[in-house]
Amino acid sequence: AAALSMGAPKAEKPATAGPPSETTGVLLATAAKELESMRDRMRASRAAEVEAIKKVAAAEARAVAAEAATSTKLRELQEPLLEARAELARESQSHAALKREVDTREAMCISYKSELEESRTELKELRTQLEHQRGRKDDAMRVEAKQSFEKRAQVAEARAAESQAEVAAARAYAQAQVRAANSRAATAEDRTKAVQDALRRAEDEHRDYCEAEQVAHRAEARAQASKAEEERRAARESAREAAKEASRRAAAEEARRVEAAERQRRAAEAERSKARREEEKRERERMRIESKAAEEVRAGAARLQEHNDSLVALVESQGRELDAAKVRLAALERSKQQAEALLAEALAQQEQGGADAVPARPLLESEECAVCMVQPRTHALLNCGHRCVCQGCAQDIVAGKATPRGVRMAQCPVCRSDVDRAIYIYD
Repeated sequence: AAALSMGAPKAEKPATAGPPSETTGVLLATAAKELESMRDRMRASRAAEVEAIKKVAAAEARAVAAEAATSTKLRELQEPLLEARAELARESQSHAALKREVDTREAMCISYKSELEESRTELKELRTQLEHQRGRKDDAMRVEAKQSFEKRAQVAEARAAESQAEVAAARAYAQAQVRAANSRAATAEDRTKAVQDALRRAEDEHRDYCEAEQVAHRAEARAQASKAEEERRAARESAREAAKEASRRAAAEEARRVEAAERQRRAAEAERSKARREEEKRERERMRIESKAAEEVRAGAARLQEHNDSLVALVESQGRELDAAKVRLAALERSKQQAEALLAEALAQQEQGGADAVPARPLLESEECAVCMVQPRTHALLNCGHRCVCQGCAQDIVAGKATPRGVRMAQCPVCRSDVDRAIYIYD
């Protein structure tokens, strides 16, 4: 960790330019004043524009009022025109009625003419009959025919005269009505033309007035707009000049700051090269320390390998001892079985009364005490009958004392059953 901390590079300080000088502050203040004056001029030009807009709005309001007055006058002039048109429509209707009546009278005249033609045809027939009857000698028939013919001719002539008189009267009445209707229509048309002429004159006057108003307003608005545009142009020019001057001064100040920053950068570069050399030196020291630490690690690994080998050998030896203990445990188990068999045989003989008779005991595989594993097995524990302990261990087990193997209860070390007493087993 110490080596790594020694090898960490130092943070480089960025090269920053110094604060602006007093000259730059003065230039900025001058530019700000010029900008403020330009803004004042622009506000004045905007106020002039607003005033011009107000004047245009007032002129438009006057034009709207004049248009409303003209509309009222037009409505007043249109009322007699509408009346004349209504009267003309009524005259047209009456003229149509008269025309229908004249047509009816003409139809009647045509019917009368047809009747007259029929009467003339009858008269011709009668004349023909009269011509035929002239050759006859009958005067009476000739007189009668002549009288009837004269009567019928008189009737037909009277009818024709009446029809002609009615047709002439109807024509005269229709012509009089038509002349009256034509005169009324001419009067209505004259009045309509007069009203239309008045309307056209009023519209022309209104149009001329509106055009004159618009021309005047446009001229005034153009004059004010041109004046405001000139003021804005002058303000922009002054602002542009001020901005150029400020930019030139700022460029000079920036060049000075850049030069100072370049000097600081060179100094910082020298410091960085020095720090780089120190860093290389620390890096070499760190590599030396790391190589030394690696050697120590390899030595420790070798020692650890040796310790591991010794542990493996110890484990193998303990495994061998465990195998030997397992073999001894198997031998003890076989000895226990033999002891149980002998004890059962001895008990059977005692019950039969042959206390002096000692049966032949087979050779045990192990005669060591199951507790101390030093003394020979001489005593059996009752009531289980296991002959597995020596005299001293048997007394300790029966008394409940601590044995050399740590047994503290009156129990058999083989089957862990309770022990009441121990007996000596004779060979």
